[in-house]
Amino acid sequence: MQNRQFTIQDYLDILLRRWQLIVILFVIIPTIIIPIGLKLPKKYLSSTLIMVEKQQVPSEYIKTTVAVDIAERMQTISQQIMSRSLLEKVIATLNIYASSKEPMDLKVERLSKNINIQVKGKNAFTISFKGDDPEMVMKVVNTLTSLFIDENLKIREQQAAGTSEFLEGELKSIKDKLESREKALKEYKTQHIGELPEQQQANLASLNRFQLELQSITDALRSAEDRLVIIQRQSEDRKKELESKIDVNPLQKKLDALRTSLADLQTRYTDKYPDITRMKNEIKETEEKLKKEMESTKEEIMGDLYLRRDPLYQNMLNQIKNVEFEISTLRERQKSILEQTKLYHQRVENTPAREQQLLTLNRDYENLQKNYNSLLNRKLEAQLSENLEKRQKGERFRIVDPANLPQVPYWPDKKIILLAAIGLGLGTGFGLALLLEFIIPGFKKPHDVEDVIGLPVFATIPNFFSNAPKKGLNKIWFLINKRNK
Repeated sequence: MQNRQFTIQDYLDILLRRWQLIVILFVIIPTIIIPIGLKLPKKYLSSTLIMVEKQQVPSEYIKTTVAVDIAERMQTISQQIMSRSLLEKVIATLNIYASSKEPMDLKVERLSKNINIQVKGKNAFTISFKGDDPEMVMKVVNTLTSLFIDENLKIREQQAAGTSEFLEGELKSIKDKLESREKALKEYKTQHIGELPEQQQANLASLNRFQLELQSITDALRSAEDRLVIIQRQSEDRKKELESKIDVNPLQKKLDALRTSLADLQTRYTDKYPDITRMKNEIKETEEKLKKEMESTKEEIMGDLYLRRDPLYQNMLNQIKNVEFEISTLRERQKSILEQTKLYHQRVENTPAREQQLLTLNRDYENLQKNYNSLLNRKLEAQLSENLEKRQKGERFRIVDPANLPQVPYWPDKKIILLAAIGLGLGTGFGLALLLEFIIPGFKKPHDVEDVIGLPVFATIPNFFSNAPKKGLNKIWFLINKRNK
């Protein structure tokens, strides 16, 4: 019987059999519970509705640096309201639990247990407090709300100021790096002036100009050397012509010949050429010999004087000097052009490497410049946001419904107590009735007999009623075993 599953009809039968017990418990239990529940200590509840107002200046002009989404900030708000420092201020301000000798930690814990915070919509939340004294309950909510709003304003100002301070430090760091990059870039350009990419076209143009100028100098030098040879030959011819008219000292003739040869060699070779060095020494020896002979004779002086007085010969000598000076000047210019050509060739060859290095420096500089400009804009926005918070023009908390003075306690709730008493009475009565069904054995239906003896019930005899008082179970069950037929 105990293993059989009860049906709804079984429960209805139990209810009909044990209805007296159920009614008695339904009356007794509420009669006891309701008076006790109504005598419980009264608890009052007061709450306030706080709304988050958007900043008064449009966000497209000034963006706040403090998050205002209630759903995201609910945990932070709860922590702020439930913070030990804030609750201690409430306890100290209102002198709550003055009669209690508990330490402050326990007082803070008791206060926090009676505070409840709930989100209402997207931009509002409520703060409620429950306690024994209705006036104190209202004061706690008002004080807690006021302290929270003031503390929140301070925190928002600190957050905005902290953001500005952080960005100021980052901006200074980026600015120092930017100035360092600017200095390095300037020094690099100064160090490699002439090899920079923007100067490559000018360098190539200069090289082309040097090539043309060098070709022009080479042609002019060749022409001047040719003219020098012609004039030297003409002067020699004129000298021989004049010397043929006077008897010139043989040493003088030798000296003139050596000088002419030396001049010819100098047009083709440098002074370090061996023949030129040898000829200079020979000229020096000849001059010394000629000087000694001139001391005893005036013949040389007369010959040299005769040559100096010839205008044509002197003109030729002047032309030779002029052409030699021109050749010397052209050679110096040629040497200078060659050196400059080499220098510009080197600059053109170094330009690709300088360009790559300059690209790296410029890229780093531009990245730093972008970061600096971005931080500068954010710094200005942070300063505006900070001013917004200081003037309380940003998002702020506004009390929509101030804390009310509760007139009626929220606990004990008569409806809840009544429903609970009725439910407990019915539940207890029906539960006890069901328990008795298991404790007190008996057969109520034919299948109860079948479950116990394992044999089918063939027939049942209904109740017989008489005028005698009813005692016990009047229903008689007759069992017929089909196997014994």
